[in-house]
Amino acid sequence: MPLGILLLGGIFAAYLRFSENLGAEVANERARIFIGEELVVGIREIEINFYRMPTTQNKASHDRIRKEIFARIDKLHHDLAVLEQGGKVQRLIKLNIEGIDDRLQEVSYTPVRGRQPYTIEMIELTPLLDQLALMTDQLYTLLEESERLKHENGAENIKSNERELR
Repeated sequence: MPLGILLLGGIFAAYLRFSENLGAEVANERARIFIGEELVVGIREIEINFYRMPTTQNKASHDRIRKEIFARIDKLHHDLAVLEQGGKVQRLIKLNIEGIDDRLQEVSYTPVRGRQPYTIEMIELTPLLDQLALMTDQLYTLLEESERLKHENGAENIKSNERELR
């Protein structure tokens, strides 16, 4: 009888340990999914801002949008580094509730040992993020040049300005 109780206690302790380990793995996998969602949202926001920049009318708007794009690119670089090395990722959610402007979500991620690191994301996205930064600078330069030509040549020469910029 005492041997049966000891075996039952041992089985219960092993079950609790496996259950805790499984819970930690599930939480880590949820964090990885959260980071993936942040990557997708970040890329979408960069795309929206990139296409919005030429439609704005003044240098201050161009500067603000350019700053937003580069801030998002930096965050995406950080998120990719967390996937590879581990760490924390934050998401700031803007709320429309009286007295509460923002909500900050944060997850911690630890890469799983023995599993292939998430280098595919790094290999594919890092060069594209660098390319986006370069394209943003080029677009910003073109928009500045366009503004300069508009002021120099006046509104009547807008078509010639556009041809010159192409």
